[in-house]
Amino acid sequence: MTGKTHAAVGLGTVLAVTQPSTVSGLVLAAGTGMLGALISDIDVGTSKSHKDADRITLIAVLLVAAEIALNYFYDFSIWEKIRNNQSMAPVAMGVIIFIAVCAFGKNQPHRSFMHSIMAMAILSAAISMVSVKLVLYFVVGFVSHLVLDCFNRKRVRILYPLPGGIALDFCKAGGFVDSLLFKLGSVAVIFEIVYLAVQMGENWKLFRM
Repeated sequence: MTGKTHAAVGLGTVLAVTQPSTVSGLVLAAGTGMLGALISDIDVGTSKSHKDADRITLIAVLLVAAEIALNYFYDFSIWEKIRNNQSMAPVAMGVIIFIAVCAFGKNQPHRSFMHSIMAMAILSAAISMVSVKLVLYFVVGFVSHLVLDCFNRKRVRILYPLPGGIALDFCKAGGFVDSLLFKLGSVAVIFEIVYLAVQMGENWKLFRM
């Protein structure tokens, strides 16, 4: 599937499964879920993938800007929640492990290591060193990527390093089904954000009563 489809379906799935109840939780779910939904395709070296990577970087910058704005105007201490009063040593180690795994996976064949349960487990463990709260967001996004790619024609080596893989040969990247899933995922994301915003508003009114 294309990057935009993974992003839309991944984000929609993460929001539907985790149902964040605060603005800060929504930002964390969106950022970490998108990371999980897109990180597997770091092993693609085509020019199209590089364009998708640029878009992903832009999204990440916007999420960071949103976090800064929330901290400045509304005093949402998101990074303090991420750190969860831990020392910086395990946080730094988690970041280093995450980057090292991605550096290794970037040079592996497409849909091999970075599309496996092994990669998901190691990356999730690295994220847990930053904050356990982020792991569910990441895993849901990552799993959504694997499930979507299994419907394509090229095998996904989910059980890497074992040989073989899953390829249901139902659709192809950039085809009709890919485009349809992108549109459905985008609509779902909009609906879920509106729904969660309404729920947050109602909870805020109850809190003030």
